[in-house]
Amino acid sequence: MGDGKRIGIDLGTTYSAAAAVVGDEAEVTPNSEGDYTTPSVASFDEDDGTVIVGREALVRAQTYPDRTVRTIKRHMGDREYTEEIDGEEYTPEQISALLLQKVVSDAEDHLGMDVTNAVITVPAYFGERQRQATKQAGEIAGLTVDRIINEPTAACLAYGLDEEDDDSEIALVYDLGGGTFDVTLVDLAYDIDTVEVVASNGDRQLGGEDWDECLVEWILETFEDDTGIDLSDDPEALGRIYAAAREAKESLSSSSSTRVNIPFLAPNENFEEQLTREEFNDLTSHLVDRTFEVCDELFGQVDYDVGDVETVLLVGGSTRMPLVQERVADYFDQEPSKEIHPDEAVATGAAVQAAIIDRGEGGLGADGQAQELLPGISDGLILVDVTPQSLGVALADGSFDVLIERNESVPATARKESYTTVKDNQTAVKTRVFQGESDVAEENDFLDEFVLEGIAPAPAGEPNLACEFELDENGLLHVEAEDLDRGETSDISIEGIFSRSEAEVEEMRTALPSVE
Repeated sequence: MGDGKRIGIDLGTTYSAAAAVVGDEAEVTPNSEGDYTTPSVASFDEDDGTVIVGREALVRAQTYPDRTVRTIKRHMGDREYTEEIDGEEYTPEQISALLLQKVVSDAEDHLGMDVTNAVITVPAYFGERQRQATKQAGEIAGLTVDRIINEPTAACLAYGLDEEDDDSEIALVYDLGGGTFDVTLVDLAYDIDTVEVVASNGDRQLGGEDWDECLVEWILETFEDDTGIDLSDDPEALGRIYAAAREAKESLSSSSSTRVNIPFLAPNENFEEQLTREEFNDLTSHLVDRTFEVCDELFGQVDYDVGDVETVLLVGGSTRMPLVQERVADYFDQEPSKEIHPDEAVATGAAVQAAIIDRGEGGLGADGQAQELLPGISDGLILVDVTPQSLGVALADGSFDVLIERNESVPATARKESYTTVKDNQTAVKTRVFQGESDVAEENDFLDEFVLEGIAPAPAGEPNLACEFELDENGLLHVEAEDLDRGETSDISIEGIFSRSEAEVEEMRTALPSVE
């Protein structure tokens, strides 16, 4: 993998997109079907073993649900999760790599050149495991992943550091995608060219798919009430019902009512019902409520009030739903900005970041092109993200000792020199690293562990030990333990059990079937 064309990629739960800086504009590249977003769906052909990705795979989900994988992003970072097709098990990284290969191949066809490097986005609340998995999905796909950046940060780059009368602006990114939701408070400092994430909060199990589920349940219940037929365990019928639910949801974003029509849903039985937007809102209002519970939690963590927000940016295709827009306007007492395309903002911002990386290297971002994209910036544009969850170590009593707090600016370094042994003549100490918000270590996400050995035998409590955390700009963690009495150290980069070795990455790349 060489240092070549850099693009930005929004690897989404339900749709993905790629973008690149062409001339002096960042543009989303169309796929081979002419669309600007590609369904994040992979379907394994039953005949030749190839994989179909995108629109056709979404259609195949209706007839081949057991051979089609959707919403794999919800499982990123889960080492135990696999999808089994034809006796072969595929990890979330491998499925995501198949999606990336399709997106990259289409971008190459449009741009007329090879793509070797990418900036890939992740939800702001993604933890260490999910970020590592996303990075390695890119590597399995054959990419050099230059940087992992948060989706709301990318959206702000797409929004741009415009030349404002004020020196700064507090913006809030309300990002409701197909499978995830996050809300992020951002300080856009025009006078010092800084995009700083103040705080972020999210729900990784809330997105447009949940609105689909509500409509699916409505169709199933209505059909059973009318016919007495329960289709909840019929995969082929469910595929058709999900497709009709998505179509109805999208129709109700522009129409006050829609007719849901599924012919021959069961033998000699059709489904045909009128659904109004008001009825749809009643079915799904509890989901919209959940997004504002996340907002309430966010403002409970920071020294800002809702009234301090000067601009609200809507990101994600699910923000097209009128009820969502109405409720956002009510909550923030202002109309959200319409300056950025909700489906394309994240990919566009990632492309801007790619151009910034290129600038000065004779690449696509050279000759002031990035400045054309972001009129207010200088060569010293600074992006400041925050850690989505607290990071720390387990103590001997099982408690969780935090070194880097949630929502601390990244990159971040923290060091504590107050550690010691708990047993007489103890010569080794195990450092167990966790991520989360519980005071009990085991209730948080375990990241990795390592051992500092060679401590001089002494009574418990006498040795002087330290621990240092370094969190880099990609949100990836490095940990070091030090015996202060001897000056000896032991350290790890958090890759361990939740990350794949280079050999594993190569093996998974080799095992990938061909993408059509």
